[in-house]
Amino acid sequence: MNAMVKWKRTLLIAIAWAGTLVACGGGGSAGVNTAGVSAALGPEKKCRNIASKTIRTNVLVGKPTPVVTSCAFDAPRLQLVCRVNFVDVDGISAVQTKTWTYGSMADFVNEVGTMGSTTSTSYNTTDSITSPAGLSRVSEYLLIPDRPIQGANTFANGKILTSTDDSFTEWDGKLRPTFFQLRNPPSCTGYKGNTLEYDDTLRQVTRTQYSTTLTALPGVGRVCIANVTLTKFDTQGNITDSTVGGNAAHFDVLETTPVCM
Repeated sequence: MNAMVKWKRTLLIAIAWAGTLVACGGGGSAGVNTAGVSAALGPEKKCRNIASKTIRTNVLVGKPTPVVTSCAFDAPRLQLVCRVNFVDVDGISAVQTKTWTYGSMADFVNEVGTMGSTTSTSYNTTDSITSPAGLSRVSEYLLIPDRPIQGANTFANGKILTSTDDSFTEWDGKLRPTFFQLRNPPSCTGYKGNTLEYDDTLRQVTRTQYSTTLTALPGVGRVCIANVTLTKFDTQGNITDSTVGGNAAHFDVLETTPVCM
């Protein structure tokens, strides 16, 4: 066998071996397993699948439904930006945008590792209504659901210490905050603080925050009122259900987009 024949045979074996590697990768959402291929070509990528399009499917009395929300991760700015266009209850075209900013790509991708954890450094929301009167308000609830914790956040040793109006003082074994005080705590009978509870089986976070009655009762004083928010997450950190007081909404994920590091 001459040198040219040996070279061709070696090339064919190499191509067949490479094809076996790709075939063994299996199928993902687009028929290609990124992890399997990257393992052969280099370090394996770690990804998070964000809900790039969701639809709110429940019916809230007096409020329009369904509503479609679009989200995208702006890698250069390290921001998750969600936007929804809808028609206000008064028939006015409106837009709501919410932005979560992160300190690094790793913070964003790794956030889903622990259900209910918060790694964003800041949060911003803008509501706008375009109308001849130049109004600037949104009377729709639960368009883009809020997280249990969001604001200008500070961290130390893997723990979130403060948010805009919250100061956390207790954490669970997964370093998630379980107890917090408000910057302006309510002055009411029996007030001790506010709580965050995590159900990893239901993938649900319950936030209980207290306010107070406007008037004092004779012999009792102002009474504490528990304001409860329930938030459910899928395995990628996308919110699927949100209940705030008497308003509840379910969100179906229509499309996802991987964000990898």
